[in-house]
Amino acid sequence: MLTSLRDREDRRRGLEAGANDFISKPFDKDEVLVRVRNAAYAKRLHDETRRQLAEVRRLQDLRDKLVHMIVHDLNNPL
Repeated sequence: MLTSLRDREDRRRGLEAGANDFISKPFDKDEVLVRVRNAAYAKRLHDETRRQLAEVRRLQDLRDKLVHMIVHDLNNPL
C-alpha cells in the first residue's frame, strides 16, 4: 500500500484491510524495490513449501499403500 497517510493507526488499518506492506509518501525508490524483491522472495519460498508439502503427502500415501500391501500379504500365508 502506497499512501500519504503516516499515522500508526492508519498503518494498522491498512494492514488489517489486507495490505501486505505499507509505504508512506514521499517514498524512496530503492526502498520500494527492496520491498518488492523481498515480497517476491517470500512468494517463491511459499510456493516451494507448498510443492514440498504436496510431495511429502504423495510419499506418505505411497508408504501407506506399501504398508497395507505388506500387512495384507503377511496375513494371507501362501
